[in-house]
Amino acid sequence: MDFRPFFPKPEGGLLQSSMVLLESTGGMIARHCLRGRKCLIAIAVTTMFILNLSSAWAAGGGNTWHDFAPATTPRSSLISIGDRVWHDENGQGDQNENCVGSACLPEPGLNGVEIYLYKDNGDGAFDRYMDTLPDWTVTRPGISQDPDGWLDGIYQFEIGQGEYWVWVDENTLPPNPPYGWNLTTGSNPQKITYAGDDDFSIDFGFEPVASPAPPVWRCWLPLVHR
Repeated sequence: MDFRPFFPKPEGGLLQSSMVLLESTGGMIARHCLRGRKCLIAIAVTTMFILNLSSAWAAGGGNTWHDFAPATTPRSSLISIGDRVWHDENGQGDQNENCVGSACLPEPGLNGVEIYLYKDNGDGAFDRYMDTLPDWTVTRPGISQDPDGWLDGIYQFEIGQGEYWVWVDENTLPPNPPYGWNLTTGSNPQKITYAGDDDFSIDFGFEPVASPAPPVWRCWLPLVHR
């Protein structure tokens, strides 16, 4: 229940807040009932409630109704990051192919790939078991910011201040290539530091592995006991 319509907003410390609230509510009860034990009990109960409520404000670190509410990151300070996982058909590490002059066709995106956002725990190293996991998603068709247009393989996250890791679970890439995929862009995961502006350059390109890794031959020599 929201008590703000019934109580004035406290402007001072614990004692001042309690006195303001006690004066308004206790006085209201005293004016509208006769003197007697029931009224005194009502005033006492109201006083205890107000003192407990004021203690909650003080414990919350402030004396405003905003401090009494759970702390959340203001929407105005969040930025968007992303935004694509794609099939790098020519293995060049960019999202374009078949360029004629300045006109290029975007390479196909990869839908259904799981991608995870981790917040670094302060040590600067990616650790899925020590870093926190604020969000995760699956790539899907959507509006790309770079390159522009409606494309496959789109993802986006919103982040606040801090350092983050975006990690692609390569086990969720399409199973079509018989020998798996190679990453052609940067690293997986990629590290992002909050800078106040949207960043849509956090892309991951993958190309099919051309051939299986050569077998490793091991030669075992029998032990000869003399």
